[in-house]
Amino acid sequence: MQLSNIENPQETIEGYQLSPQQTYLWQLQEHNNYQPLSIQGSIIIKGNLNREILQLAIEKTVERHEILRTNFQKFSGVSLPLQVINSENTSYYQEFNLTEFDVLAQQQKFKQLYQKLKNITFHFERGSLLHIYLLILNSQQYIMLISLPSLCGDTISFQNLVNEISKLYYSNLESTEIIQEPLQYVDYAAWQQELLTTADAEIGKNYWQQQDIFNGTNIKLPWLKSTVEKRNYQLSIFTRELESSLAEKVNHFIDKYTIAPDNLLLACWLILLFRLTGESELIIGTAFDGRQYEELKSAIGLLAKYLPIKTKLDNQQTIFDIVEQIAENKAEAEQWQQYYNYQQMTNGNYLTFGFDYQQLETPQNIYWLIDKVESCIDKFKLRLFFIKKQESFQINFYYDTDLLTTENIQSLAEQFETLLQNIISIPEVVISKLNILSEKDYQQLIYQFNNTQTEFSQNQLIHQLFEQQVKINPDNIAVVCENQQLTYKELNTRANQIADYLQQNGVVAETIVAICLERSLEAIIAILGILKSGGAYLPLDPNFPTQSLLSRLEDAQAQILLTNSSIQQQHPTLITPVVICLDTNKAEIANCNSENTDNKITAENLAYIIYTSGSTGKPKGVAIEHQQILNYLYGIQQRLNLPEISSFGLISTLAADLGNTSIFPALCSGGCLHIISNERATNAEALADYCRQYTIDCLKIVPAHLDALLTSEFATDILPKQRLILGGEACSWELIKKIQSLNPNCTIINHYGPTETTVGVLTYQVESIDLNSQTVPLGKPLANTQVYVLDSQLQPVPIGVAGELYIAGASVARGYLNNVEITTEKFIQHCFDNTETKTIYKTGDLVRYHSDGNLEFLGRIDNQVKVRGFRIELGEIEALLSQHPAIQKAVVVAIKDESGSRKLVAYIVANGQFQLTTNELRDFLREILPEYMIPSVYIFLKTFPLTQNGKIDRQSLPIPEKVKPELAVDYVPPKTEIEKVLAEIWAEVLGLEQVGINDNFFDLGGHSLLLTQVTSRLYNALGVELTLRQIFVTPTIAKLGVLVAQKQIEQTDSDLLEEMLAELDDLPDS
Repeated sequence: MQLSNIENPQETIEGYQLSPQQTYLWQLQEHNNYQPLSIQGSIIIKGNLNREILQLAIEKTVERHEILRTNFQKFSGVSLPLQVINSENTSYYQEFNLTEFDVLAQQQKFKQLYQKLKNITFHFERGSLLHIYLLILNSQQYIMLISLPSLCGDTISFQNLVNEISKLYYSNLESTEIIQEPLQYVDYAAWQQELLTTADAEIGKNYWQQQDIFNGTNIKLPWLKSTVEKRNYQLSIFTRELESSLAEKVNHFIDKYTIAPDNLLLACWLILLFRLTGESELIIGTAFDGRQYEELKSAIGLLAKYLPIKTKLDNQQTIFDIVEQIAENKAEAEQWQQYYNYQQMTNGNYLTFGFDYQQLETPQNIYWLIDKVESCIDKFKLRLFFIKKQESFQINFYYDTDLLTTENIQSLAEQFETLLQNIISIPEVVISKLNILSEKDYQQLIYQFNNTQTEFSQNQLIHQLFEQQVKINPDNIAVVCENQQLTYKELNTRANQIADYLQQNGVVAETIVAICLERSLEAIIAILGILKSGGAYLPLDPNFPTQSLLSRLEDAQAQILLTNSSIQQQHPTLITPVVICLDTNKAEIANCNSENTDNKITAENLAYIIYTSGSTGKPKGVAIEHQQILNYLYGIQQRLNLPEISSFGLISTLAADLGNTSIFPALCSGGCLHIISNERATNAEALADYCRQYTIDCLKIVPAHLDALLTSEFATDILPKQRLILGGEACSWELIKKIQSLNPNCTIINHYGPTETTVGVLTYQVESIDLNSQTVPLGKPLANTQVYVLDSQLQPVPIGVAGELYIAGASVARGYLNNVEITTEKFIQHCFDNTETKTIYKTGDLVRYHSDGNLEFLGRIDNQVKVRGFRIELGEIEALLSQHPAIQKAVVVAIKDESGSRKLVAYIVANGQFQLTTNELRDFLREILPEYMIPSVYIFLKTFPLTQNGKIDRQSLPIPEKVKPELAVDYVPPKTEIEKVLAEIWAEVLGLEQVGINDNFFDLGGHSLLLTQVTSRLYNALGVELTLRQIFVTPTIAKLGVLVAQKQIEQTDSDLLEEMLAELDDLPDS
C-alpha cells in the first residue's frame, strides 16, 4: 500500500503489511517497553580469507533479500508499522584487528564484542538492522559476528544467511553466479495474511480453540522468586555442552529406537517439568520452522513460531509412551500451524515453558562453521533451546531473570542431564521412578542437611532430670501460678506423694493416667507425679465437651483419672475405674511417701498420650515414649541456648504438646515455670501486667494468638526478655516486623513439629526478613532428627520443589495408641540408598527446601484444592494477601456452591488504620495471580475464631451469604429491557440475588468457565451470539448492553437486506 511520508507529505512510501508472526512479535515488544528481541551468533572462518570479497558477498546477500534492508515505519491512522524496503544497502559492517592480542586477550575481546552486538539498540524506522563484525585473529583464523532483530529472521534464517554469504563468497572467488532468485519475505507475509481469510482458516482456528491453551500460561514454577513487583521481561541465557559420553549415548539411543532427537529431548523436558511442578497436563510452546514447502527452505525472514503442544503425563508412563504422544501431537499441530493466533488463544498471556531444537548445518565449505546461535522470537518464563552441532549437543536455557536465578537454572541443567542419563540407561522404567537428582544433590538432601547426630545421656529419664535439679537448686522457685508458688523441693515432695498414691492404686509402666485439670500448680504436680509413678499421663482440657473427653478416655483405656471436685461436677459422667480428686483426696495423698522412688521403667516406656484431631472425626492418641521427649528436651535446650536458670511462660492448653516446650526445659534446667491462666492469656492488659510483675525470659505462643495480643497498647510488655518461640501454625513476616518494631532485642524462633514427632523437630531463628520465603521458614532439624521432602513415590525432590515432609529419627513417636491401621499408614518403613530401614512419619505438610537447608512451609496436602480444573495451594493466596499493607491476616478456603463447583472465599482481618474494599483486593491480586486463583468472595472479620489451642478455627468461619459482594461502585439497577435480561442472566450464573449495571462480572466472582454459560443463555434469550473475548472487554452490563444492542441492529439490517434481495429475485425479467 502507498502512504504519505509523515516528514514529507508530498512523498509517498510503499509499505507492506506485517506477517502474523511479525505482528505478534511487535506487540510483544510494545508490552515490554519496546525492548527488541533478536538473533545473533558467531561463525568461525578458517583459511586465507579475502576480506574485500567477503564484504561484496555480504552486500550481494543484502541486495538479494529485501528483508535484510527493511525498516518498520509507523504511519498516521495505522496501528501497526509497515515494512518499508530500502533500495540501498543499510547493513552495518565493521572489522576488528585482534592479531596483536594473545589468545586469552582475544577471547576476552570476543566476549566484549559479542555482548556489544547483543546490546545494540535497533532503530526500526531508520538505519541499520543487520549488523556484522569481523574479528581478525590471525591470517588464517577469523570470527564473524552477526546480529539481526527477530522481526527480520529466525534461527534457520540465520543459517540461511550464513550459507548464502558463504556461497556468494566462493562464487565471487570463482567468478560464477547464483541464478536462483530467493523468495521475498513481503510475499510470504502477504500469503500468510491471505491464508487467514480462507475457508480452512475457520477450521484451523477452531482446532486451536479446542486445545484449551490458556491453561498453559498459568503453570507455577517451583523456583519463582517470591515477589509481587511487576517488571519487564529480562532475558538471560545459560549455556552448557552435553558431556561427550552422554551425547554419544543419546545419538546411539535415537538410532537404536528410531526416535527423532527433538522428540526425545522434548520428552525429557516434559518429564522433568512434570516431576518438578506436579502438573499432569503440560503445554509447551514448541518451535516449528514454518518451512513446510520447498520454496520456503532457503528463505530469510521470520517464518518460525512456537505452537502450544499439549502432553498428558502420569506416573506409569515410560519414555516411549511420551515420545509417541509428542510425535502425534506435533504432526497434528503442524497441519494447522498457519492458523494459530497468539493473543486470541491465550488472552494476551504467554506460555510458561518453551522448547526449541535446531541442528546447525555447516556451510558447504568446511572452513565456515556456525559456532554459536542465540535466538528469541517469543516470550517464555523458561525455554530450553537444544542445538546439535555434528555429534555434540548444546543446551541453552533462556529465562526471565526477574523470576529465576542463575543458581535455579544451573540446578535445572544438572537435573535435566541426570534424567536424560537415566532415560538412556533404563528406558523401560516408568517416569515416576526415574532419578532427577545428581549424586551430589542426593547426598546433600538425604545426608548433609540431616547431619544432626548428637550424643546425649540416656541414663536418666525426664523426671530424673527434674530430681537432679531438686538436689542442685532445692530452694529455687520452680513454678508460679498467680499468687501461688513452689520451690523445687516443695514441688518434688508433692509430686512424690502423687506418685506413691498412684502406685498404691496399681500404676505401673505403661499405665495410662488421665489428668483433667486447668493449667495450675496441681496440673504440673500431677504430670510429674505420674511420670515418677512409672505411668504415662493423658492431659484432658476440662473446657472440652464431656463427650469429647469420654471418647479419649475410652480410646486410651485410661485406668485412673486425676481431677478435682469442681471439674467432676462439670463433667459428672467422666468416669474411669479409679477417679482421684486432688482436693477431696488431699489428706490421703499428703500422708503418702514424699521421697523419690525407683519405678523400674526404661526410656522405651510411655511418657504421655496427646490426642490430635483425625480426618474421620475421631481423635487419634499419639503415644510418646520417654526416649522421644528426652531427645526433644536436649535438642530444644541446645537450640535455645538459654542460661540454666531462666523463666518460661506457659500460656497454652495442656491437652496439646505446645506447652511442653516450656514445662520440661524449665523444670529440667533449674528454671522457673510461670503458669499463666486462660483469663490472662486472652487479655492483653492482664498479661502485660503479669509480665511487668514477673520476668519471662522465654515464651512459646501460637502466632495468631500473639498477633491478637499485640494489637493492644500493652504489646511491648507482653514480649519475653530473651526468646520468643512461635509455633503451631505458619508465621507471617508481617507479624515478625511488628515484633521487631516493639522489641528489636528479642530473639524470635519459629518452631515446627507435629505431635507425632514430639512437640517439634525444626527451628528457625529469625535474623532478617527473607521475602524469598512466603512465610517464616520452618528451619532445620533438631538433634538426632532427620527430615525428608519426598514426592508421591517417596523419592526426594530437588531444592525449591514442593514435596511432602517426612520426619525420621529419635523424636518420632511410637505410633497411634490402639490404632495399628492408621499407625501403619502414617508411620512408614523406608530406606534410602539400600541402607538400614527406618521409620519415617508422613506429615501431610507441603514444604520445600531452600538452598541453605532451611525448610519453608507451603500448606497442607489436604489444603490443596482444584478449582475449575486448576490445582491451587490456598496457602499461596493467603501469603500474598497477607503482604497487602492493609491486611493483618488472611485465610482462604474453597467452598462448594449450589452447583457443586468450588469457589474461593477469602476471610480478611484488616489493620485498623486502613479502609479496605473488595475491589482493591481484587486489583492487588490481579497483579500477582492468574484469574482462577483470585477469590470470588471476600468476608471481612474483626477477629478470627480460634480453637482451644489458639489456632484459627476454619470450621467456624462464617458461610458466605447469597448477596452481591461489596464493590467500589454503587448499585445501579438495570433500566432497558436488554439490561434487565442481562442482569437476570448474570444473577443466575453467579448465584446472586441482584446485579447492578456497573458491576464488573469478574469482581462479582465470575470467571472464564461461567462466561460460557452467559454466552449460551444470551443467545437463547436475545438471539445474539457473542464471543468470550467480546465479553472479556465489556465486563459490565452497561457496556455489554450497548454491544448487544448494536449486534441486534446489525442482525436486523442483515435480515432486511436478505428480504429485499429475495423480493428482487422474485420480480419478473423486463
